[in-house]
Amino acid sequence: MSESPEEHSGSINAQFGDRMRECRELRSWSQRQVAELLQAVGIKLDPSAITRIERGTRDVKLSEAIAIADVLGFDLDSIAYSPEERFRMDEWALHQIVLKARKGLLDAIRFTDRMANRTDLETEQALVEKRGLPDIAALYTDILYRTSALKQGGRMGVDGDNFALYYNDSDLKVKERIVDVVTRGILISERELDEMQTENSIQQIKRLKIAEEVKAQLEAKNDVPET
Repeated sequence: MSESPEEHSGSINAQFGDRMRECRELRSWSQRQVAELLQAVGIKLDPSAITRIERGTRDVKLSEAIAIADVLGFDLDSIAYSPEERFRMDEWALHQIVLKARKGLLDAIRFTDRMANRTDLETEQALVEKRGLPDIAALYTDILYRTSALKQGGRMGVDGDNFALYYNDSDLKVKERIVDVVTRGILISERELDEMQTENSIQQIKRLKIAEEVKAQLEAKNDVPET
């Protein structure tokens, strides 16, 4: 007889709790120490919640499970998750990796602003001429195009190849969408920023007006004398 969803969830909670406790005790950490380490990565769990998790009496959120496993150094593959639960965990991990990739790309783009602010026009023009470049824009990306690790088919040292293989049309579609998500809308003009901020302000004003109207209606309703 197969387990019901409730029984399977309870079994998973017990397995996770046992593994968590084993890894914590192996490091001679108190539950308070674990709580503090989790707090440092944005997960708020007090020692009593950790006790319940270790006993298998508290459900563990996906973000909590990933953080706990990372802090205590154990592999979630050691827990017998269902295929659907495993997919949700991988889905969350992909989400975090893509956010990190977007942030890394933004850091690189914004760094060119710092470079430009520290370099006067005369120096830029002199370097363009010295390097035989077509324009100032090329000056800021010349080193990137000359870096072998960034050329098609290149390698990024110990990190391996600088490309990802695709195996069929469906796989290509998935990976193209990931690239699109990381880069989509990453560059906007000052005019577009002004328009976005204006639209956000308008929406905020509308929400405030709706809230005020609802509040007025509730107050009016409360003011009606009972018959």
